[in-house]
Formats: sequence, C-alpha cells, structure tokens
Amino acid sequence: MKKYSRRRIPAVSVLLFAALLFWPAPHTADAQTQELIETGRYGTGESDAAPDEPERVDYTNRWLYLGARAGPSMRFYIPPGDIHYTGNDTQVVSFDAAVQANLQILPYLSIQGEVLFTRDNASRTHYTRNAGGQVESYRLDYTSSFLQVPLSLRLNLYPGKFRISPFFGVYYIAALGKLQIDNSLDGEEKSLDYGVFPPFGLMGGLSAAVQWGPGMLFADLRYSDDRGEPTTWNEKQKTYKRSMLSFTVGYEFGLFTRKSGGQP
Repeated sequence: MKKYSRRRIPAVSVLLFAALLFWPAPHTADAQTQELIETGRYGTGESDAAPDEPERVDYTNRWLYLGARAGPSMRFYIPPGDIHYTGNDTQVVSFDAAVQANLQILPYLSIQGEVLFTRDNASRTHYTRNAGGQVESYRLDYTSSFLQVPLSLRLNLYPGKFRISPFFGVYYIAALGKLQIDNSLDGEEKSLDYGVFPPFGLMGGLSAAVQWGPGMLFADLRYSDDRGEPTTWNEKQKTYKRSMLSFTVGYEFGLFTRKSGGQP
C-alpha cells in the first residue's frame, strides 16, 4: 500500500498544476467595454468602432440626387452696347428659387440640371436737357420674370462628412410673361413682348454640403453672366445685359444605390 500511495500523489499534483496553468486568467474590461456594460448596451452591437472614429459618408454610392434651394442674388446690369449711354445702372438684390437633379456618373464626377425661377428689377438713370437748357434726370425701371435652365459639370470631393463641389456650366433663359417698363419722366408704363433672348449664359461656382438627417444640407455660391441683351418685339428695343452673384441654401436626397462605389 505504501508503494501505491507514493506513485499516486505525484500524478494528482501534475493534474492540478496543468489545470492552473491553462485556466483563463481574469481580465479587466477596458473603459469602452465597461461603459457598455454599465449602460446595458454590451452585446447589442451598437458600438463596435472606436467612439472617436468619424462616421463615413455614403454619398458617393448613389446614382441620382434630387433637391431644392433658395436665396438672394445680387444683380449687375449693363446697358446695351449699341446705345450711347450717360446714366447709371443700379445694383439690386433679387430672390432665386430652384429645383435640381444631380446624376452621379462617377463617384467624383456628376452632371447637374436645374430649373431656376428668378425676377429682375433693373433700373437705369438717364440725363437730358429740357427746353430751357436745364439738365433733368429720369429713370427707366425694368421688371421681368425668367426661368433659367442651367446644366453644369461638377467635381465632388468628400473630406470627412462634407462634400465640396466646384462646378462650371451653361444656362438657357426663358421669359415668363412680358417686360414691364416704367418711365419716371412722364409716368408712362408699358408692357412689351420679348423678341430675342440671349441664346445662353455662362456660370461657375462652388457648392458645400454636410450630411444632415436622411440627406445633405448644402450652400451654393455662383456667378452667372448672360451672353447678350434681351430684345423686345414691339419696339425692337434692347434692354440690358445682366450678370448675377447668388447665394442659395438647399437640401437634397440620394436615390438608387450604386452596385459599386463608396469612399476609398
């Protein structure tokens, strides 16, 4: 019996030592895990990434973006080139409102079409001599409404949650109604039909957007320049050449997820 007991004691000791060696050591949860345990969110999959990791913007993987924007625009009016002009044009603030569709043909390149409603309030001061030789001034006020249809090419850059888009394009102008002309010298008011409009205009600008809710909140700053003066049918009268500096704010939604794309 003594011989059997001496062999059994070392075997039990080896088994106990092996169990202690491979038993998982207790560990202390890190700060993020401890927070999830305390708030009851541990194991729910709510936060697998580091808390300070920026959220990735997925706006490079949509085919189409639909939006609307509105805001003020500063107008600059230049008199027709075929008129000897001795007066001053005023620079006025108007209001623009637009709907737009942006087709993203590549993750960083898109084509945008728009329909923009705008209203002109041009004013021109003229000076003339009356029968007594005295200089008198009078003002011609032009009021008209337009649809402007721009088509632009946009480069889309995505730093973090933001999108920065420089763009350049052309636009077509369509009149809405007649041109109203008020003459302050004799109080005459007349409405004239448009005859020929500038065939197109040129524009360029910058759009900046940030992801907000289900879409993107954006601001648009652009400069537009008409390539000619509108002419009226009734009196074959050229009116003014116009350029605009506008600032609008809008919101857009992305539709139709692309099969490939996304931020690199």
